[in-house]
Amino acid sequence: MSIKYRTGVIGNPQEPGTLSYYNRAVSDGVDNFDRLARRVSAETGVKRGVVMSILTSLEDIAMERMSDGYTIELGGLGNLYLSIQSESVTDVKELSAKHIKKAKINFKAGKSLAKMAKEVTFEPYRNYKNFEDGIEPQEVLEGLLAKDALYEEDVVDVVDVVVDGVGLEE
Repeated sequence: MSIKYRTGVIGNPQEPGTLSYYNRAVSDGVDNFDRLARRVSAETGVKRGVVMSILTSLEDIAMERMSDGYTIELGGLGNLYLSIQSESVTDVKELSAKHIKKAKINFKAGKSLAKMAKEVTFEPYRNYKNFEDGIEPQEVLEGLLAKDALYEEDVVDVVDVVVDGVGLEE
């Protein structure tokens, strides 16, 4: 298992004109509900329609149970649960449901998923031309920053800047 990554950059608001670089994961795509059902069907011998029906029921039941306040345990994958964001008050007697801003859905990885995450390896994402003409991503971004084409608070993905055809030349 290998996760691809690419370089991202962010300006430092405390030190205008300086850039910080970091790695960021790149998705190879999305496995949608139908593809997952086909895969489960192929691996188990259960007809795809039956798998789709079971997964759809699981979705419906999970939403119903979560809205009733239950945590949904998904085996080694993990748990789905709701939390809330609330405004604070200085007097507990004033605290009520009107102070709740919103409910959020949370996911906590289970043992199997956490183990998988610890075992993955990483490789650079190279689905782009390797910075033609010898221009390195740092040079591109420093050039944009110097021309005020990139602001310090902008978060930019180095690959996107190069792929979009932005370079040092005017």
